[in-house]
Amino acid sequence: MSATWIVIADSASARIFRPARAGRELNLLKEMEHPDSRMPGRGLTTDRPGRAFDSAGPGRHAMAQQTGPREHEAWTFCRRLADEIEAARGRNQFDRLVLVAAPAFLGRLRQTLGDPALKTLKASVDKDLTGLRTDQLLKQLPEEVLR
Repeated sequence: MSATWIVIADSASARIFRPARAGRELNLLKEMEHPDSRMPGRGLTTDRPGRAFDSAGPGRHAMAQQTGPREHEAWTFCRRLADEIEAARGRNQFDRLVLVAAPAFLGRLRQTLGDPALKTLKASVDKDLTGLRTDQLLKQLPEEVLR
């Protein structure tokens, strides 16, 4: 018997579903939250940027961050979600994977997932559907995804 997982996610939350009754129903398997991704950037940092000396001369300047705090939190949640998917794949809980996320997060998730999980990727939908109820999701997801 083949099993499909439909992962609907954004940078702060994810819901994992399994289609049932020939795609007319979605069973919720798991919900994940990462509230830090919703915090304003200033709430995620505790200090001002560090300072460094110029390579030549007596000047000093603030050091810039490579990524912003919100982006860092989005990557943190993405890795956590990818770990969950990889672990479930290792336990043979699904053999077909569908990813539904806004384009930026979908790209992060594809980048983070390992080859075994990516080989099961049946489809991906680049829409943010995290705010929809389950009955609304059924109307928004393509028919081939639900089979």
